Amino acid sequence: MYECAVESEGTAEPVAGGQGFDPAAVSRYAARRLDAEIVQGLKLNPTHYCWELLLREFRAPFVKRDLLRDNPMGLPYVWLWPDVITALSDYPVELIASHLKERP
Repeated sequence: MYECAVESEGTAEPVAGGQGFDPAAVSRYAARRLDAEIVQGLKLNPTHYCWELLLREFRAPFVKRDLLRDNPMGLPYVWLWPDVITALSDYPVELIASHLKERP
């Protein structure tokens, strides 16, 4: 499906395959973007870039609230979080959505 952020080679267009996103292209994009930002000395949060990979592959029991609520890195496809969590867990995404509406 998709893992981190998705961008096709040299463009800002999503990488779409016949059945969905190309995971290899996703990983290449995430690696390029992370590398560029590290080289530039930018502050970054790797858990934002690979939020879905952490949930799907490493079964991380959490996802960052600021990623879901604010998406400070401007990553594409973060809005798909309810589908990802529903596919992996019985946890009610409505509770998460309700919590996201609350501002600390």
